Amino acid sequence: MLLELTVLAIGARWGWALDAPAAARLLTAVAVPLLLAGLWGVLGSPRARVALRPPVKRAFQAGWFVLGGGMLALLGQPWFGVWLVAAWVAVAILLRREARGVRRHPRPARNARRWPDTGSFAHLGSGARLRYLHGNAPMNLDTSM
Repeated sequence: MLLELTVLAIGARWGWALDAPAAARLLTAVAVPLLLAGLWGVLGSPRARVALRPPVKRAFQAGWFVLGGGMLALLGQPWFGVWLVAAWVAVAILLRREARGVRRHPRPARNARRWPDTGSFAHLGSGARLRYLHGNAPMNLDTSM
């Protein structure tokens, strides 16, 4: 959301920087962000009024950020424009990975037994578990006395 708002602010700055009388600059500085916000609300936002297919929506969003980068370039800041587009690409990739359910840590197997604070020792006998839990010190656990 912060990147989308950045494009709106860039639009206002671009409108104010036009070589025109002050009234026209003010009108453009207000109209451009309003037009962009309307387009984003109707087509680009996650809760957009018009449901676009995912490839079309990604193309619209790419155009949105390329437009923001182009306005920055016209303002004399082309590298900031490149960084804006690169930031959008990075966020889009991360959001797509999250939406597909990519996990950082795989789930343990369903049949693996877990012991508290020790990890999985299902493959070891009970004596090895006890030696691990008690610092490898041999202990007499015979309770038949």
